[in-house]
Amino acid sequence: MSCEISHPQTPISGMHQPLARLEEARWYAVYTWARHEKAVASQLEQRGVKHLLPLYVAVRKWNKRSARVSLPLFPGYVFVQTTATDHVRPLQVPGVVQYVGGRTATPIPNHELEDLRRLLGSGMDVAPHPYLAPGNAVRISSGPLAGLSGVIERTKSRHMFVVTVNLIMHSVAVELDGSYLTADHPKADGASRAGMSRSA
Repeated sequence: MSCEISHPQTPISGMHQPLARLEEARWYAVYTWARHEKAVASQLEQRGVKHLLPLYVAVRKWNKRSARVSLPLFPGYVFVQTTATDHVRPLQVPGVVQYVGGRTATPIPNHELEDLRRLLGSGMDVAPHPYLAPGNAVRISSGPLAGLSGVIERTKSRHMFVVTVNLIMHSVAVELDGSYLTADHPKADGASRAGMSRSA
């Protein structure tokens, strides 16, 4: 499976739009109707709402034939960036159910989506992964993803580097050479980093 390049040379729907200044807007996740993620993203695009819809390419078989299809990395979710005054706009899009967190929508740390964007833009094969709770954190020490922190999952034959959007309890993973990884030690103030989580 590989990350889809959707919207010319862009791995995430909506990523061509400039990011609003952090003091004016925050990132949130919204729930969507089942299998309506792309339709919601299209409507957000038309309405000028900044959004992220991470996609990946998977091979599916029908009637003994194989086809490559683009699927959401986080089924049932689209990320939106909005201000307090525009908070209702994403909710007016058909297919959007509500913000994650309900009436008191919980913002997502900006660095989590920035790290996710770097991962998807790396050209490496990215795929959904079962949610990993915080564990022993590692940092990528070299290569195009140098500086990213995540959790390592080892098998007999490979190392899977897993990053997580903790608010929605979903993870994605890429296979990495173990030589690229170093232990990611907590900072002196006791702040811990696990998955893609860092202290805000």
